[in-house]
Amino acid sequence: MKNPGNVLRGIRHKPVVLSGTKRFVAKKTLKVSDSRIGTMGSNFRDKFSGVVERNVTPRKVKRFELMTHGSEGSLLKAFHGDFSGKVLRLCNVFEFLRTANRYRKYMFFVRKKGIVWVVIAPWYSNKYGWHLGAIPITGSAQERAGYEVVCPV
Repeated sequence: MKNPGNVLRGIRHKPVVLSGTKRFVAKKTLKVSDSRIGTMGSNFRDKFSGVVERNVTPRKVKRFELMTHGSEGSLLKAFHGDFSGKVLRLCNVFEFLRTANRYRKYMFFVRKKGIVWVVIAPWYSNKYGWHLGAIPITGSAQERAGYEVVCPV
């Protein structure tokens, strides 16, 4: 991936294959205290807790380290002005976090009703687990240096 402004740096690892599913129901799966999900921000809870996904195909993902702070503009440039090929399904995010390295901070792109959302997932602690937050990409999404951006290959 070309990287204008050195916004992203590839992380050397084999791509991770996330399995598909016939049916994913967020309300049942993303319960606080379940599967290491500790807390959810109000935007995430309001926009994604009612999501039901069907016939999700397996996805191969790769991680990139976000090198700068700023707005979504420089990240959009790194993806050549188009996030559409970088969007994951919510069940992919959940599956990734279930086995992800704790003590890291992850960023994903998820589409809901035509809007691409930045879903952030920092690890709080062994006691509190992952915190899930969501910001529309057209809103005030702030890039956070040190987050790992997880995208389909």
